[in-house]
Amino acid sequence: MMKKITLYSFLLLGAASVFAACSKEISQSGSSPESLLSLTIPASKASCKTSLGPDRQSVRWSEGDALTVFDREADCQGHRFDGTVLDDPAWAVFSGEVHLDTKTFYALYPYDAQARMSGTVITTSLPAAQDATVSSFAAGAALSFASATLANHTVGDGLTFEPLCAVIAFEMPAYADRARSVVISSVNGAAMAGTVTIDAAERAIVSVSGPSSVTLAADALHAGATYYAAIAPGTYAGGFRFQVTTEGGRVYTAVNPRDMTLAAGTVYALGTAGLTLADEDVFLSVAISHTYDAGVLTGSSAVLSPVGVCDEFASMIASWSVELRRDGSVVRRLSESSGQMAVAGGWTYLPQGEYDIVASYTSVSGAVKQVRGKASSPAPTVGVSLGGYCSYDYYAGGNGCARNVSTANSLDAGTVYAPSVSIGISDALLCDSKYTASWSYSYDGGAATAFEGRSVTLADIPGQNWAKHSLSATCTFDGVTGNATRTFHITGLPFRDSTPGKTSCWSKGSSCSSDGNSIKMGNAAAGNLTVTASFYCPADINVSLASNVKIRTASLLNRNGVTVKIGGTKVIDQTGPKGTAVTETYDLSASGTLTASNATLQYEAKSWGANSYVWLNSAAVTYR
Repeated sequence: MMKKITLYSFLLLGAASVFAACSKEISQSGSSPESLLSLTIPASKASCKTSLGPDRQSVRWSEGDALTVFDREADCQGHRFDGTVLDDPAWAVFSGEVHLDTKTFYALYPYDAQARMSGTVITTSLPAAQDATVSSFAAGAALSFASATLANHTVGDGLTFEPLCAVIAFEMPAYADRARSVVISSVNGAAMAGTVTIDAAERAIVSVSGPSSVTLAADALHAGATYYAAIAPGTYAGGFRFQVTTEGGRVYTAVNPRDMTLAAGTVYALGTAGLTLADEDVFLSVAISHTYDAGVLTGSSAVLSPVGVCDEFASMIASWSVELRRDGSVVRRLSESSGQMAVAGGWTYLPQGEYDIVASYTSVSGAVKQVRGKASSPAPTVGVSLGGYCSYDYYAGGNGCARNVSTANSLDAGTVYAPSVSIGISDALLCDSKYTASWSYSYDGGAATAFEGRSVTLADIPGQNWAKHSLSATCTFDGVTGNATRTFHITGLPFRDSTPGKTSCWSKGSSCSSDGNSIKMGNAAAGNLTVTASFYCPADINVSLASNVKIRTASLLNRNGVTVKIGGTKVIDQTGPKGTAVTETYDLSASGTLTASNATLQYEAKSWGANSYVWLNSAAVTYR
């Protein structure tokens, strides 16, 4: 059975120290074992609670504070006690449940659902990531511990909190105003946060396992404001290193080089004087990126995060120089005015790979220091672009051609117009012997053809058969290869055949002949006689047909005629004249759709034997 306990915690700190003792006051209501036991528990030390008061010495409770209360020394999980802050934030009420037979209970702040107690050892965690709060430490960041004895529903010595953490305080320097985060790390690598074990008998942290750094973060940390970080007590030989990252992404590194032994329950104020630039912590990096103009590689940019980037740092350095080297050669030197590394020795482009950074500077004391580092140049983007068009491109609106049917019909059906190749590398780089490059093009898988300069426009390519054709090009620069392929669909359209008897594209059935200009169907046999023109069709194409035919009828009883199909669909059914040996000429027109599976124009003549025939005089198929 559990018993509900209400803890009244009273915090009163002396003005001389953050960690001052205060008097004890105990009250009891009810003596029945089943009655609610109310305790007023004073705190003799309470430095590591939720926040500092306006005087930066007293400690206040905050709404939402909770405790983990253990009522067993066997391996167990604690109970949650939730708090309510009274009118005076030095007072708070915590309530929860413990077992009836509880003799001694232990309280851990802040509440940790994962905390466990085994024997007299409590395991919990000290956060490595803490919210940066002006003039205070983060709520729930600092650990504190208390224990009390229950005898006949009476508190013996009360609940006495002990601070378990050390607190370091520092003032944000002016050069890092509106910083986003501060990483404080121990120079000797000692763990500062993570999993901690607390000996309930010693009322102290006895071990810590975790990162050797604590991070304070906020939307903006302001210059001149004081911030606090709760860390594990211990010896920090070499002091602390500070890495400040601003909202613009700039990073400052500084150290407080003093050996320090930090005790629990103590605030160590480092001020700003301790945040000085150490020689071994000069921050230096070069960011290399490539420069492009409308997709054309023109060179490389090398931007230095330079020494002396702010007045406070710069005041320690009398002069300095920075070089970027590869294979022992200097390829860039720093322009001090901008942080942009100026071109040296003609290395406009920095080939991909690693470079050595060699910097030297002279401090105001006259000491000459050298800093070395590495920089990496990324692989370039090698672009290849192709131009050119055919009649189908204007019909379909492809290859950069806006859809325009009249333009499509005005072009020659078998010609690829203005094929061109452009390489995304500047002429200056392609022609510079320091860089290795090769580039070429080919048409329809033919032999590779090299060309001068970064672009070439080829002559039109006429006489192409009705099929898919392609122009391809490749360029290799600095070990990176770019490729491109442009497809040209030569459909055979527009198709204008005024002398079909001379054009080889027609397939002619039996009893079909040519007089040199027209195709003649019939005159020798009866039946359905066909001639067909087959096109290349990459997709559905809407077309218009204009055609001229001559039909001769040889009998009063049987009239000849012609049926025309576009893409297998009948679009014209023309009957010839009535009478014997009568001939008439017809201008025919229709529209239809050619498809990739049936891209044909077909004429089918009805013939009734000798002197009965149909002439195909002309056919024109254009885009619609």
